[in-house]
Amino acid sequence: MDSKLLKAFLAFLIVARQNGYIGGAEGAAIFRGGKQFKFDEAGFSYWDTYYGFDPFVGQELVWAYDLGWVWAMNYYGGLIKDICCHQKELPRASAKEVYEFLRAALCQAKIEKPYRGPKSYSKGDWAYKNAWRSGSSVEDFCGSERIFYKNLVVYRGDYHGGFIKGK
Repeated sequence: MDSKLLKAFLAFLIVARQNGYIGGAEGAAIFRGGKQFKFDEAGFSYWDTYYGFDPFVGQELVWAYDLGWVWAMNYYGGLIKDICCHQKELPRASAKEVYEFLRAALCQAKIEKPYRGPKSYSKGDWAYKNAWRSGSSVEDFCGSERIFYKNLVVYRGDYHGGFIKGK
């Protein structure tokens, strides 16, 4: 992908995500209980499909009209059950609160490193930490994200992806 197209793709990816799940959009119901978000703009098409709630699994795909499918990311995540919501002696957070904070964190993604959310984000008692493999680029990456509530891990997610091309 040439540098001009790469810049357009990265800008599109950030906007597409903000018009999907992380922006609070309602996804369309699809096969066997899944949800899908679609967004088209500037010669690109974004599809985000996921299944489940806690835990969940999903995939983002980007189509460039001149090139076909060009990029994908798979993700899987969920609450840390022993800590979140169950033990009365520990600070508790509801699933709704955790996923609302996750959406807020994902909205902070930077165009330079669009792997789920930013490296870190915090608000009040909440903190989001994102660590990706050394050498990751939009072409080939993997990483993991964590959400902390009052310094305890309440959510964990993993992801990987990069550029793809057809035969």
